Amino acid sequence: MMQRLTELIPIKLGSYQGDIVIRRWPVENPRGRVICLHGLCAVGADYVVLAEQLNAAGYEVICPDWMGHGSSTCFGKPDAYSSHSFTIALAQIMAHYGQPERTHLIGTSYGGIILFMFLIASQLQVRSAVIIDIPLRWQPEVDGQGDVIRRLVMSDYANIEEAEAGLLAIRPSLLGFPERLRDYLNEARFFSYKERIRLRCDPAVLHSAALASEIPFDFRAQVARLRMPTLFYYGEESRFQEPDLFSSLEQTQTHIRYMVARDGGHPPSLSTNHDVQPIVDFIK
Repeated sequence: MMQRLTELIPIKLGSYQGDIVIRRWPVENPRGRVICLHGLCAVGADYVVLAEQLNAAGYEVICPDWMGHGSSTCFGKPDAYSSHSFTIALAQIMAHYGQPERTHLIGTSYGGIILFMFLIASQLQVRSAVIIDIPLRWQPEVDGQGDVIRRLVMSDYANIEEAEAGLLAIRPSLLGFPERLRDYLNEARFFSYKERIRLRCDPAVLHSAALASEIPFDFRAQVARLRMPTLFYYGEESRFQEPDLFSSLEQTQTHIRYMVARDGGHPPSLSTNHDVQPIVDFIK
């Protein structure tokens, strides 16, 4: 029978100390380990369908709630949520579990940006990486994502049904999961505050989102530095796609693959077995 456990990992980010909550799907004699990193205003539980499919294929799956998200420590200070802090947190998660050579890493949106930066900076050789729908250069749509994050963090609702509808309106890819997972996801995503329902996300995270959307960047030249098998996976309607870049890279960097989901925007949905199958196939 498939298990779903919850664990704590202590982290230290300069003067800040707290706990990262880990949602773990163990398996006896695993083929390997998969660590899944969510984006801003999401939670590790959003990977539940992917985790179940990978677990059934023989992989142990680790899905952290980033600090300031879900049930992990909220610091309430913007400087605790810099990209550098997230990268340090990822390094501590990796050190806690060890065996990078048996570990596959998945990152979505901002979690994918942190994963990409970590792999480039550390040159750590992991088994493979899946980077889901990240912008590789600044463009106006990046500012639009900052607005989405702001709406998610600042909205509150009268009841859980209104919260679900609000989340669907702002970020459709986070809904559409099987009904059997509804209570599990609602508990992971929402909490009650002053008789209203809010997303489990520290408002101080908005500072990180604002910086990410305002500072010009261009990572395209860095993609070729990746040495492990890597899948860049985008939603069909995502404006962050880079088909020309990857068409060129795939001629010489055969370990780098580029795939576009048949539907979905930014990021593509991971709510059904059909949605997650391309990722499962890549890792297997």
